[in-house]
Amino acid sequence: MVSHVVADTTSWEQKVAKALEGMAEVVAYVKNDHLGFTIPYTLNGEERSYYPDFIARIQLPRPLETVDKQRAGPSRRPRKDGAPYQ
Repeated sequence: MVSHVVADTTSWEQKVAKALEGMAEVVAYVKNDHLGFTIPYTLNGEERSYYPDFIARIQLPRPLETVDKQRAGPSRRPRKDGAPYQ
């Protein structure tokens, strides 16, 4: 369990930590320092990795749904009104 944030900047990391601590949906968070957590993405055909500064575990009131537009057929694309498919 992490109980303190050791920031390596003068202000923005402290502001992020304070904001995360004040959010009811945040269950836990940690600074991504030497954890190696990355988010893979492709830009102009080149595979890259994004290294977020913080990782947060959140609890949402309902499950988060995602759709991969490149792999989904037309019937699975997100609806314009944002409502989930039944």
